[in-house]
Amino acid sequence: MRNIYTNGNSAATAAPSVINGRGLQHRNLDARQRASLGADILDGLAVMQSSIRQLARQLGVNERYIRLAQRLTPEKRRAILSGRDSTSFASLIRPPIGRRPLLKKRASFAAIERVLS
Repeated sequence: MRNIYTNGNSAATAAPSVINGRGLQHRNLDARQRASLGADILDGLAVMQSSIRQLARQLGVNERYIRLAQRLTPEKRRAILSGRDSTSFASLIRPPIGRRPLLKKRASFAAIERVLS
């Protein structure tokens, strides 16, 4: 049984089907079927759930930026979208140089100390 929802004017309609973007390429659809699916998505009869890779390609951004944005609060995302927040994602991905952990150097110094002792 399909879920029923109202579209705002009290008319009950069937819930749109959800198309998984990752599995779309494996469905072996011909051009007519893909076009029909596209029309259903545009008309709201189907909803496409894109993968991060597909979204990154469509939006022209790095997948890592999308993953970073997912960790932000909804309020922070809205502020960025509206232009009220100018936080650089590059600064969020890489901590400032003075604060980077020195794990590799510490590990190599520990190895040298073990060899010398």
